[in-house]
Amino acid sequence: MEQAQMTDEQKIKRLLDHRMQSVATLNWALELRSHWKEAPSIAVYIDGKLMIEGNLNAVTNPMIEVGLVHCRALLEFLGLCDEKGSLGQIKKRRGSDVGVEGFRNADGPLKKVDPEVALSRYEGERSEAERALVQILHVTNKGLAHNTMSLIEDPEDSRLIEIASRGVPALMISYFYTPLGLPKPDSRITTRRREP
Repeated sequence: MEQAQMTDEQKIKRLLDHRMQSVATLNWALELRSHWKEAPSIAVYIDGKLMIEGNLNAVTNPMIEVGLVHCRALLEFLGLCDEKGSLGQIKKRRGSDVGVEGFRNADGPLKKVDPEVALSRYEGERSEAERALVQILHVTNKGLAHNTMSLIEDPEDSRLIEIASRGVPALMISYFYTPLGLPKPDSRITTRRREP
């Protein structure tokens, strides 16, 4: 019932908040998994009963893969794409696509994010920022959508994905939430870590 009463704009904002949460989860899973070369064993208890045994990859891999897809969707929402290995701007959208330019504030429609502006926001080297954002687009296209030998081909890829998992939410806050006067979504993830 609540969903039927929401406007299309409210539904889109809810979806974007969900995507932001998924990207935060991606970042958290990358950070957690980085503590071990080999995935340690885990046990998951539900209502006091052992339900799942395996290793940490059973938890982190799905979080990473889903977060990558949502990260890509947010890049595309902002109007960014991969143009032959460089960060580009989407020229034309399909009729059913939703982009940042479909939202307005007192100054008029929001603008697609210019690739140069997006890259200039990164405190490190411009080339590293570009590789990080393009890596998200590449991995989700080649690594998740197609069968390949490995999802992340190079150890550097994981570091680039971690950079992008921090950068994409920052871009969303600067070029969507703030211009519309919306609070940024609460996408913090907290866990308890027990030291051995």
